[in-house]
Amino acid sequence: MEFHLQNLRKLCRLCGGSNAIPADRQPVNKDKFSKDIQHALHINVSEDDGNVHPPFICGTCRIKLVRWKKKKTKKELCLETLTFHSHSLACKVCFTPAGNEKQDVIESVVKSAKACQFTVKVAKGKVICIQLNEDFRQVAKRVEIHVNGEWSVEVHGKSLTEGLLFETFPARLDTNACRQLLSFVDQYVVCVGNPGFESLCRARSIGGGLATFSNSKGGLSAYEEKSHFTFTTVRHVKCQLFVSATSNKCSVCRVYKRDLASMTSRDISETVTSTSIFTRNDRLSSKALQEKADNLQRERKSLKRKISSLTEEIQASISNTGEQLGNQMSDSFVLPR
Repeated sequence: MEFHLQNLRKLCRLCGGSNAIPADRQPVNKDKFSKDIQHALHINVSEDDGNVHPPFICGTCRIKLVRWKKKKTKKELCLETLTFHSHSLACKVCFTPAGNEKQDVIESVVKSAKACQFTVKVAKGKVICIQLNEDFRQVAKRVEIHVNGEWSVEVHGKSLTEGLLFETFPARLDTNACRQLLSFVDQYVVCVGNPGFESLCRARSIGGGLATFSNSKGGLSAYEEKSHFTFTTVRHVKCQLFVSATSNKCSVCRVYKRDLASMTSRDISETVTSTSIFTRNDRLSSKALQEKADNLQRERKSLKRKISSLTEEIQASISNTGEQLGNQMSDSFVLPR
């Protein structure tokens, strides 16, 4: 609370500006202009709460009050005032830097961002930090941090600020939390989706465009994407987008890979007509033999994908649910000779 009260003393009671205490002169107490404030702005500062409202007004507001008082025709003073609220976890008073503190916040964020290999741009009241994709043509990660501590994170143009991944970060960050956020975003990578299904995508595309995949109810379940990578990939609509550096694919896209493999197998089955892989070679023409060889090659690739997918599932299951057995227990599983 002491920090909150210290910040209140730096703000103007009327406009909320951060220059209420000049460095070279005494601050202007609001009580000195209480009657003028009441008549000009209909604000009764005598009823102010010391824990909520600042005690001073800035020089600019003082001059406006003096000029208003000298006018013969007393119209309401044209001054945009700030409404103050009680201290809370999201208190704007505590998270609104004043004076040179804004520059200190910006410099701290810029330093942290550059240490995490972000490209930095300082805009009005905020710092924009970005990381580009592999070919440096598209923005992969974008972090915006405002001087008042507000922040946002985007991956491939989609906001992740409200996601579970960032639920431990408060709505407003201090300089230490800003550094932690940037480091956290830097350590995570963008999910690669499911590359390697170009043939399936071309079969599903319309007019040569990017392919889309529907679910059993006709809704969109996945889409082809190639603008953010040097390769084409298929991304599920519920892709988590952000994954730890130890895994390049989220759990949603990992599971959806099986569906893509099944679709590929079905497409292959539908293209096989009279040229079955079981047809005797001596009964086939040269063209039919080539078709059979192509079918065998596609079938082999399909089986490899299935084996790879099952291997990943088994390894993940062992990693998540398996338990290390002691030597004595391990020996109990060995059959006697």
